[in-house]
Amino acid sequence: MQKILKRIYKLFHPVLGEIWCLHRVLNNKSEFVENSFLEISLEFLENKIEHFKAVDFVSIDEVYLRRLSKFRYWWQNKFINITFDDGFEDIYTNAFPIFKKHNIPFTIYLSTDFIEKKALIWWLVLEEIILNHDEVELSSGVVYSSPDLVSKKKVFQIICDLIYHVNDQPADVFRSMLSRYASCFEKKIAATLSWEQIREMCDSGLCTIGSHTVTHPILTKQPEEEARKEIKESKRILETQLQRDVIHFSYPHSFWNQEVQDIVLDSGYKTATMGYGGSCRYKKDDVLKLPRVYMVES
Repeated sequence: MQKILKRIYKLFHPVLGEIWCLHRVLNNKSEFVENSFLEISLEFLENKIEHFKAVDFVSIDEVYLRRLSKFRYWWQNKFINITFDDGFEDIYTNAFPIFKKHNIPFTIYLSTDFIEKKALIWWLVLEEIILNHDEVELSSGVVYSSPDLVSKKKVFQIICDLIYHVNDQPADVFRSMLSRYASCFEKKIAATLSWEQIREMCDSGLCTIGSHTVTHPILTKQPEEEARKEIKESKRILETQLQRDVIHFSYPHSFWNQEVQDIVLDSGYKTATMGYGGSCRYKKDDVLKLPRVYMVES
């Protein structure tokens, strides 16, 4: 019976397409699983595009229009929209040339503090701290020995778990927990896009810019007014800098609740994406909670 109901559901809720979720395109991937999980190689990206050439690669604006359609007719291809979260420079240096070569539209959801070089990209800083030290001492006095790569990977995972289990913003927890290494905190900011690079990609006609907040917080852990400021202020900054309407949003860390979604809608966004959930089906997914396929290179 369950199989029959599943088939009926699929019949009346056809797959319209996919939104791919990516972060970075690098050939030299991180040694740490938690960071390499955010990375794919140039070869992997281009092979994926070649493999799906029969599918319609579309902009997020087109996804919005198709998502509102009642059905995908037999002559219509499924769509794919390629999206990036955060705003790392390798989108420009590595991915953009591939998109230009194949004439592929794509979306970047930007955290404005990344672009303005204000963000603490703590997961990259943590990687550097662990790689450069044979032991890591937390502010609490706890010391983790990491003399070799195997132990360094374990320590990275342990500290990440500790950070995410505290009921506060990860960057704030990191600052407090690793305060002994404060001199390293300003590193890695060069890894992010510049406004000039973003404008060039937008001017190509292939790139659509969406918002990913100002500081990349977990919105569900913030008071309502702070969450509202993150969501609205990022839109204002992006529109001022790029002289374009910004009507698409991505939830940082994929943390969502109804209160946050209501703020997103009230702020003037037409779509919002999660970091997971699979394919887009008609009537299954709200346009302010669009699922994505997380792209992982094994």
